[in-house]
Amino acid sequence: MKPISLSAQRVTVAAPRPLVFEVVASAGTVLEQMSENQRLVRFVTQWRGRTIETDELLHLHPPHHIDYSWVKGPLREVQERIAFEEEGEGATTLVYHGHFSMGPGVLRWLIGKLRIKKAFDSLVRAHLEDAKTIAEQRARRSRRYPSSTGDG
Repeated sequence: MKPISLSAQRVTVAAPRPLVFEVVASAGTVLEQMSENQRLVRFVTQWRGRTIETDELLHLHPPHHIDYSWVKGPLREVQERIAFEEEGEGATTLVYHGHFSMGPGVLRWLIGKLRIKKAFDSLVRAHLEDAKTIAEQRARRSRRYPSSTGDG
């Protein structure tokens, strides 16, 4: 069956691109550092009283994008990308794209399309908003990445 596309999402952050990249790239627990730009990372997410654990291979392309490939998790195959677009001085837009597969069979595909996609899109939005909050807080305090908002 054809992979199920997740909703493209955009979140603008009042922080410079290198800082936003740093914040997003530091999420999770590094299980193995394969190279400077490739690592295996564990993510633990709480959702509706359930703990979801994923092990993901990250390919870092600073400060442009990060590619994520699930190695272990509740879904068969997940591919994601977060890109970092500069929006003038001191602002960055996170741009998310991804898709997943539920495995063979029409019933699995329908469950993925009708139930899993909605939850996945919601979790992605929450993670992007969390990254925005953290990056904006760091930008206000940063000497390395001074904020253009006048707070710091």
